[in-house]
Amino acid sequence: MLALLNQRYPDRLPEGLDLSCVRFALCGSAPVPVPVMDEFEKKFGVLVVEGYGLSECACRATFNPPNRNRRPGSIGVPIGSEVKIFDDQDNELPVGETGEIVLRGPNIMKGYFKTIRPMRRPCEMAGYTLAMSDTAMRKDSFIWSIAKTI
Repeated sequence: MLALLNQRYPDRLPEGLDLSCVRFALCGSAPVPVPVMDEFEKKFGVLVVEGYGLSECACRATFNPPNRNRRPGSIGVPIGSEVKIFDDQDNELPVGETGEIVLRGPNIMKGYFKTIRPMRRPCEMAGYTLAMSDTAMRKDSFIWSIAKTI
């Protein structure tokens, strides 16, 4: 949507458009290229923040703070749930390593209705939910999406 708005208004915004009540624009379906975010922010004067969530959790699992502490291009920091990065052997990875996003918390669903899975991974046995094989890495306290599985 941001790229579309950038293209729709390449030179100037519509006359009389008042965005003074808009604090920020939230994106979360897929990573937004930082140049697209930068262009939108300069053109519209509205901060862009990214978050990450999936249908297995209520609302978002991560959110980039809508202030100067945000990291453009990051999916933010965990909110309301525990977010970790694991390898394919279900070991938690250190900061800077790329792996699979796993979630745990009261807002994360425990399974699907009437679905029985005979084999579960160790991380699931510990209460984590796999994030659809989405991959990410952690830098400081922020999480960076590497690839999203659709």
